Amino acid sequence: MIPLEPGSICTKDLQPSCESIVERVRTLGYDIIIPGSRGVMWIGEGFSSRVFLIAKSDDSMAALKIRRSFSKVNTLEHEAYILKILRGCSVQPRLFDHSNDHLLIEYIQGISLGKLLKIHEMGRIGEEYLRTAVASAIRSLYELDLHGVDHKEIADPRKHIIYHQGSPHRARIIDFESASLKERANNIPRFVGGFLLRRLKWMLRDPGEGVRNLMRIYKAEPDQREEIVRDLERAII
Repeated sequence: MIPLEPGSICTKDLQPSCESIVERVRTLGYDIIIPGSRGVMWIGEGFSSRVFLIAKSDDSMAALKIRRSFSKVNTLEHEAYILKILRGCSVQPRLFDHSNDHLLIEYIQGISLGKLLKIHEMGRIGEEYLRTAVASAIRSLYELDLHGVDHKEIADPRKHIIYHQGSPHRARIIDFESASLKERANNIPRFVGGFLLRRLKWMLRDPGEGVRNLMRIYKAEPDQREEIVRDLERAII
């Protein structure tokens, strides 16, 4: 563990506001940075931002996301707004603090869906565990649909669905940077069509065409969505 200071994380490829962001989160009690793997200070990065794992002296942790200087995303305020919309849910990271150039959010400690699939392929977890995990993901995505939040990147959910503390019953969803609000969000059809039917079709107890038909009804008949989600869960578990 390393003291959280501007010099420890602020580089030229992050926004000039990085130093003031660090000072701001330090006033909230976060004064330690926990380096990532491979000798770097961050635990995740994309073209638009870097994510750092920081902690308080009582060992409570948070994820600090800072916008990069060449980011095509003009602000992180939109992602903060989406997280506020979902405040009553338990599937997204909690939002602690934010500005145009940073988000301070709950660090969800667990295992990604992508890693879970690899562990299953290695024979270290059973089929029942994986079925439960996928059904849990569907229920969490339904929460997003109920709140009108369209995730956009959930067709390939391997990095975006995290199982909190490794529990297959606790699917959490991260990375809402490109999410949008819609009257009818369709995260479940995107997950089913883009991932489940392509990667895990063997898991379905009903023929694939039956599931596709369920998704067509899901999109067209909002009042039947809860029943369709239960049917989909039964097709998996």
